[in-house]
Amino acid sequence: RGSAMIGSFGLQQYSVGGDFRREQVSGGANLSLLSSEGYRDQSGMSRKAFNLDFKVPLSDKSSLAPVLLITDLFYETPGGLNKAQFEADPSQARPPVSTPTSYFPGASEQKASVHNRAIFFGVAHELEWNERWNTASSIYGALIDFENPAIRNYEQREEPNFGGRSVTRVTSGKGLFKNISSFGAEFQLLDASIVVAQNERGKKGSLVSQDNLLSKLFSVFAQHEILYNENSNVTVGLSANFAGVYFRRSLPEIVDARRDFKPVISPRIAALRKISDGISIYGTYSHGFSPPTIAELYPSRQVFDTGLEPERGRNFETGVKGKALRQKLRYEFAVYHFNLAETIV
Repeated sequence: RGSAMIGSFGLQQYSVGGDFRREQVSGGANLSLLSSEGYRDQSGMSRKAFNLDFKVPLSDKSSLAPVLLITDLFYETPGGLNKAQFEADPSQARPPVSTPTSYFPGASEQKASVHNRAIFFGVAHELEWNERWNTASSIYGALIDFENPAIRNYEQREEPNFGGRSVTRVTSGKGLFKNISSFGAEFQLLDASIVVAQNERGKKGSLVSQDNLLSKLFSVFAQHEILYNENSNVTVGLSANFAGVYFRRSLPEIVDARRDFKPVISPRIAALRKISDGISIYGTYSHGFSPPTIAELYPSRQVFDTGLEPERGRNFETGVKGKALRQKLRYEFAVYHFNLAETIV
């Protein structure tokens, strides 16, 4: 299969791909290319992406599924315009600014842009122990090379990250009752190297700072679901989450900082009742959290922020969903109340 598209301002997009199957091995591959010159000066872009995935049976009860994604994204950043500049020429990039005592180059002169190369990879393994027990495990990772010559500086990041997850599911019950229990754990690790230098017309100049960031996240979780007569089910889940960030600056001076966040316990409760073949009512309560990202802990002002707390949210929701018109129409009505605390803005 393939596709092609062309448009204004030099827009071109092409893709080609296909699926394959040989004996018990199946999968697919796809290659896509996208480019554009852009409306404004210094606003061109190009993106290349290739992905491959396939599934290999190891036995009657287990299988292996690798996946690979390679991307190369480049786009120029034209910068902002004030009102007078916009009215003079809205397609121009941010121009240079000259004063009697200083000169600030513009976006085109500094070749302001972003270049992000990434390789994402992973492999999943499924194993059916017997009719009641099965385990799904996966390991995954990414290698990211980020380059950003901006108007004021030149930043380079190398961000390798890895993770793993395993979930075991157990099914039991007799008669009208059926129980589904699942439990597992997940671990994520990010090691980032960040270099900031002066931007000398699109080339890296003298070093300004050199930092390393190490981020860890570990979660354990469990969930139990009770089904009654295929008309009602209740789900109760709980997770414990542990996160920490470590920072080291080696230039211009040595700085060490560490942030271990307090453990977060996140519960979830849900219930559903099937009133008829076409109508069900449900209600849920869930609690979640989101630790500060690397970009939030380490913003462009080059200061490691030790004061940010994870965002926390609680959500209450209830609703009705079902089918009508001989199952040709699906509908869902929901009412929810979401409370977000420790918001990062």
